[in-house]
Amino acid sequence: EYYDTLDHWLTMYTSEDLIVEKLGSPEYIVPEEFWSSRSTEVAIWEYESKGIKMYLEAVPEQSMQVFSISLQWPYEGITSKGIQIGSPIAEVRSA
Repeated sequence: EYYDTLDHWLTMYTSEDLIVEKLGSPEYIVPEEFWSSRSTEVAIWEYESKGIKMYLEAVPEQSMQVFSISLQWPYEGITSKGIQIGSPIAEVRSA
């Protein structure tokens, strides 16, 4: 499967350790709770001042990993395909 990369490092399955190394501690954390739809523990990390919200899942014998990323203003990063917040819809569709 192909997953796009944000700012040359953030993508699906990025570990919580690398996230903290790159972004620091989250501004808000929704503590881990069991999600039956994923059959695992899930935590939500928010970097509101950066416009980033991530859902992380527990992985046996590893640190938690990203399975979903939500971006909104004021996120200023760019994807590996050159898309960013405010990109024209035609550019997004052709990326």
